[in-house]
Amino acid sequence: MKLEPLKAFWRKRLVKELPYYDGKMTQSILCWLFTDQGDKTLVCDELAFNERLHYRYRILQQRYLDRDSHQAYSRLIIRLAAVLLGIPSIQVWLKQRSKSQKQLLKLIQILVQELLDNDSNLQQRIKPICEYTSNFHLHQALMLATVEEYCLEKVNNQPLLIHRFRQYLESQLHREIEKVA
Repeated sequence: MKLEPLKAFWRKRLVKELPYYDGKMTQSILCWLFTDQGDKTLVCDELAFNERLHYRYRILQQRYLDRDSHQAYSRLIIRLAAVLLGIPSIQVWLKQRSKSQKQLLKLIQILVQELLDNDSNLQQRIKPICEYTSNFHLHQALMLATVEEYCLEKVNNQPLLIHRFRQYLESQLHREIEKVA
């Protein structure tokens, strides 16, 4: 698959949809869109690749672009909470433990921070963002979109976030058992 025609298409689209951004900022977004595509460009067809680019851009545009940092971060946490609340077993867990949605949001913040601090795959995806832009707000938007995309990637037919949520709960349960013993 040749990437240059696809990059040209996206460059035009970004200029059209983001006319208030200068060329440097649209180029930063373009670089981000096409990163972490690595081996996927070799194994997928152009249509699937373009769909992935649309998905990434939609995440960025709908939730993080042109938002202040606090609002963008809140949108990430709320989006991830919505995903977790869509899982019946997590709904049951909340009810059984008398946990509130506010406590769930705190837990998601902890999980996101642990991913940022300890997950080398996520760190590798975030690291190049500072090469694309020195604009703080754009950097934050690209980073949060990357975190959301990563958390929602399927692992064994479920978003990675669900696996990390379960691992976290199991480790907490293990700690509680050790305290009692």
